[in-house]
Amino acid sequence: MWRPAIRDTEATLMPRDPDRLARSLLLEAELFRILGALDARGIPAIVLKGIPLALRLFGRIDGRDSFDNDVLVRRRDAREACVAMAGVGYRSIDGRTIECQLDVDFQYRMARPVGAGGEVSAELHWSAFPTDLYPVEEEILWAHSEPFDIGSRWVRVFDRPLALVHLAAHFAQHLFAVRSILDDVAVAWNRWGATIDHEDLVALARAAELTAVLAFALGAAADLGMLAVPPPKLRSPRAARLRRLLPAERLFTPRPEVDHVRMLLALLLASPRRIPRWARNLLFPPIESLSVIVGRPVSPALYLRYFTRPLRPIARMLGKSV
Repeated sequence: MWRPAIRDTEATLMPRDPDRLARSLLLEAELFRILGALDARGIPAIVLKGIPLALRLFGRIDGRDSFDNDVLVRRRDAREACVAMAGVGYRSIDGRTIECQLDVDFQYRMARPVGAGGEVSAELHWSAFPTDLYPVEEEILWAHSEPFDIGSRWVRVFDRPLALVHLAAHFAQHLFAVRSILDDVAVAWNRWGATIDHEDLVALARAAELTAVLAFALGAAADLGMLAVPPPKLRSPRAARLRRLLPAERLFTPRPEVDHVRMLLALLLASPRRIPRWARNLLFPPIESLSVIVGRPVSPALYLRYFTRPLRPIARMLGKSV
C-alpha cells in the first residue's frame, strides 16, 4: 500500500515482519558467501543496494524490502566472478551464458537452491546502469565507492552522491512505476541531502549523463511532498518535458503488463545518441535470449524466427488492412 508523504526517515520504517527479517538474514548470509568466493579469487566488488542500503538508510537489515543480492565487479573480472559464484552453488536462472550477456546487458542473473524447493537470487553486474541507455564509465563507479561496515565485515558500496544517482536510475529502469524505489530516493535525499555537496552531485550526474534521470526522480518526489530537504537545482529540459507528459500523480496508476508508452517516455531521459543501440538490442536480441523468450531451443527454425521477428508486426498490420 502506498504510504503517506515522507517527512522524515523514521516515517518510512516498515513494521517488523518476521518473513522479511528471515529473508534479510538469508540474503546477508548469502552476500557473505558470494563476497567470500570473490575474495578468494582476488576479485574486488561493490555491493549495490540490498542489505547495506537498508542499514545506511534505516539502521537495520530489514528496514526495506530486499529480494536478492546485487554485486558489481569490473568488466574484465565478470567471467572469473561468474566461476567463483558457480563454485558456491549459483547458476544462471534461465540457461543464458555470461559471454552472451556481456555483449548486450549489464548484469547476469543467477540463483542457488535453498531449502525445500526454494532458491536465493543474485545478480552479477559489470555496470550499475543499463548500458544501452546509460553507459556510465567504469572508473566513475569505482572512484565513487567507499567502505561500509555492515556489522561482521566491511563491504564496498557507492558513496552517497552515486548511491542517490543509482537509485534515481533504478526508478527510470523500472519505468517510474515502482513506488518503493521512489521511496528509497526520497529517504536517501532526506537523510543525506544536507550533507551532500550539491555542486559535486550535479557534476557527478552530468559526468554520468544522468542529470535528467536524477532531476526527474527528485522532482517527482518533491511533487508528491516526499522531500523534507529541498532538492538541488538541476537544469534538465528533458526531465521537465517528461514531468509535463507524466505528472507525478499519474506515476503509479494501473498500467499494462508491457507498457510500450512508458518505455517510449523513459527514452526522453536518455541521450538521443543512445537510442539506436537500445532499439537494435530490442529488435534483435541475442539468439540465446530469444530462445529463453519464446521457450524453444536454438535451431534453424528459431534463427528464421529471429531474422523475421521485426517483420511480423508489419505483416499483421497489413493483414488487418486488407
